[in-house]
Amino acid sequence: MDRPTSRWSLRRLPLHPLLLAALPVLMLWWQNASEVTTSEALRVLLPVVAVTLVVAALASLALRDARRGALAASAGAFLYLSYGHLWGVGRAPVLGVLVWLVLLVVAVLWVRRADEPTTARATLGVNLVALLLVALTLPGVATAGTTPTAPLPELGVTPDGRPLRDILYIVPDRYGREDNLQATFGIDNSAFTELLERRDFQVLDDVLGNYPRTSHSLAATLSMEYLDDVAASIPVGQRDDLQPAYRLLRDHRVGDVLKQAGYEYIHIGSWWSPTATATDADVVLNYDSRSEFAQVFADTTLGPTVLELLGVGGESSRERRRNHSAWQLDQLDRLLAEEAPRPRFILAHITLPHEPYVFDEDGSEVSLEQEKARTRADSYERQLRYLNTRLERIVDAAVDQPDATAPIVLIQSDEGPHTHRQEVTLKSRFRFAEATDEELRTKLRVFSAYRLPGEGADVVVPEDLSPVNSFRLILDTYLGTELGLLPDRSFTYPDDTDRWTFTDVTDRVRDVR
Repeated sequence: MDRPTSRWSLRRLPLHPLLLAALPVLMLWWQNASEVTTSEALRVLLPVVAVTLVVAALASLALRDARRGALAASAGAFLYLSYGHLWGVGRAPVLGVLVWLVLLVVAVLWVRRADEPTTARATLGVNLVALLLVALTLPGVATAGTTPTAPLPELGVTPDGRPLRDILYIVPDRYGREDNLQATFGIDNSAFTELLERRDFQVLDDVLGNYPRTSHSLAATLSMEYLDDVAASIPVGQRDDLQPAYRLLRDHRVGDVLKQAGYEYIHIGSWWSPTATATDADVVLNYDSRSEFAQVFADTTLGPTVLELLGVGGESSRERRRNHSAWQLDQLDRLLAEEAPRPRFILAHITLPHEPYVFDEDGSEVSLEQEKARTRADSYERQLRYLNTRLERIVDAAVDQPDATAPIVLIQSDEGPHTHRQEVTLKSRFRFAEATDEELRTKLRVFSAYRLPGEGADVVVPEDLSPVNSFRLILDTYLGTELGLLPDRSFTYPDDTDRWTFTDVTDRVRDVR
């Protein structure tokens, strides 16, 4: 005989719908804790839990019992939210949905027919399992985004009264410099670099990135400082945490200095969450308000498969990335065609020619099947050619403006393409500590091109000027600051378990001429 139990015991109180609804979100957050902010995760977690609780309440009314309704809701929530993990994203949608429906029907029928003691034991068992699984994720998410960021020194701005020019900063992701592309893929990109040079760009032949990862590289560029002080502030147990770098992407010194000088900061957000927005921007333009975390989570649920079967499916993750990048380039076209009442700093991180390879060279869509049928070099080159065509249009619009108002243009990649070993193995297992010199060159030889009109026309940009110095040079030239240039150095870190112990590899990757 079952003993009397308290109203609040785990036999009577069905906590499991809340816990099982939260579990997939918490697991995804746990797996990406170093890259996802708390606010991003909560914007997914809270609606999922709320909807599940509503479903549990409705099921309880339908079955006339709270524990039965909760068990039915938990079965549905678990099957729906874990569909992509259990069945596989993009596999046999008709069969997958049928299996899901059969399992759900079996679960509901069992709940309806089970007697009171059985539902009590089931409630206890599911509560305990759900509590255990959720508890396993909590240590990982509890420290997400808590690593402190070391303060950076303040800068003063001393404009001398000259009219301010627009500054256009375009970051094409994983765009290698000319010799890098030739060595890595056999791609001849000289036609594009020569086109830029004919339009008064200085294309740097010996530039090296400061770090081999977007988070570190862009953080250093936009901070105009190396990240040693930030690294020194990170505790030993949190040295995989990327949040300190991400905070420097969203609230950075370049934006603050230019705003202080009178610029309007327009941020054209990418689909990648850390550069999707910027807290210090005056205007944020973004194709989609959903974060990358929300999109990845949605893709693992049953929802996209059902929408596909109904023929009303929204964008897949692949389609979203394609449409997002094209939209960003369209925004650059639009902004350059507009007359602005005040000078603008326009920042656009374009995730091209970064994979997935979704553009053919003429801009047409590339399906996943087409990409798989091509070599990586072929796919990269086709996407690169498309990007070059769009950049050429943007460059023409900038160059065609009167000399007195022509914008400063910096086109500079954050990192080179992935090495072959990064592509064929799990990227998270790649160890820069064991990388060959050639692999380091692949990641650190980055594309960099400056157009410095007007008072900057006589400035000769050093061929090896690294990104950390880009805005030091621009601000000194056009705003009268006296920042000077830092030594041009390149660093790596051991691997994804320690992203903040830096090793200077400049001498290993520098050209010897």
